[in-house]
Amino acid sequence: MFVFVQIGRSRKFKNVIMKRTYLFSMLIAFAAMLTATSAVAQNQITLTTSKAVGETIELEIKANGAFSVEGATLVEGKEYTIADANGKIILKGDITFLDCGSSMLTSLDVTKAPSLSELDCEENQLTSLDVTKNLLLSELHCEENRISSLDVTKNVNLTDLNCSANQITLLNVVNNTELLELHCSSNKLTSLDVTKNTKLEELWCFDNQLSQLDLSKNKQLTELACSLNKIQGQSMDNLIASLPVSTETDGEKSFLGVIDNTTGKEGNICTKKQVAAAKSKGWIPQEWKGDAGWIDYEGSSDVSIKEVLPEGEASVVAIYSVDGHRLSELQPGVNIVRLNNGKTRKIFFAK
Repeated sequence: MFVFVQIGRSRKFKNVIMKRTYLFSMLIAFAAMLTATSAVAQNQITLTTSKAVGETIELEIKANGAFSVEGATLVEGKEYTIADANGKIILKGDITFLDCGSSMLTSLDVTKAPSLSELDCEENQLTSLDVTKNLLLSELHCEENRISSLDVTKNVNLTDLNCSANQITLLNVVNNTELLELHCSSNKLTSLDVTKNTKLEELWCFDNQLSQLDLSKNKQLTELACSLNKIQGQSMDNLIASLPVSTETDGEKSFLGVIDNTTGKEGNICTKKQVAAAKSKGWIPQEWKGDAGWIDYEGSSDVSIKEVLPEGEASVVAIYSVDGHRLSELQPGVNIVRLNNGKTRKIFFAK
């Protein structure tokens, strides 16, 4: 009897253990299934285009493994035909590269594409772009959109960022220490801190509202385009002083695009002395001349028109000689200046 009881208890114990093991295995399997389902849901990109059904769109897509496209039908190569009435396209898969430029996109959601390393979405109609979840992103081209805010503080692997021709008022690149190229021209930036971007080789920040720029930490810099800003006087002296001494590569000196008088919006002043100072460091100051491109810039008179006008005076629209010829800068003697408030003034300039 004693033995029978012990055997019965043993069998019951084994049954309990087996049931628990089975339930535990089922839970693990269920959790794995949920994880897999979640991963599939995570790996997708959603685009919306204003193009109509039947119109074509170009999408270049690369992924780890297979991917699918919903809402558009592949024609050949990179060409797809819009199939969704609302212009919604969903890319499913572990996407690593996407070029969807010039596609009339009104929205782009890449927050569920954690493996994305390169994104080209330039020349669209985007008003916002969230790349805070794309931690592997190394190249981002989102120029020529309508983006007013761009957060790249999480994208520490970025080496190439082009966000030009948007409406960005603040750009924080302090965490982007791997940046080699930064193009942020034609925005609304009033300040730009690149002191942490010590690997930076190219900086194009023209057509903003910058009044100063410190490049003292950018020892690798060889290209700077900063025309159409508000850098003048001591701030221009400081900028040039902060430029690294250029080391010629293949006989080419470093490029400094500092002036653009084609639009009437130039707020920079770079005098002949400042041009000479830049050249002494191996930099060639240049002026944008429209169809003629960039040409060597000689510098303005060491006393500029903006320096001889009283503080608070309206800005200068044009400068003329006394016999009516338009001038590019003050000439010795009497100059006639036309202001943007409709008034004219005589300025005597002695070199």
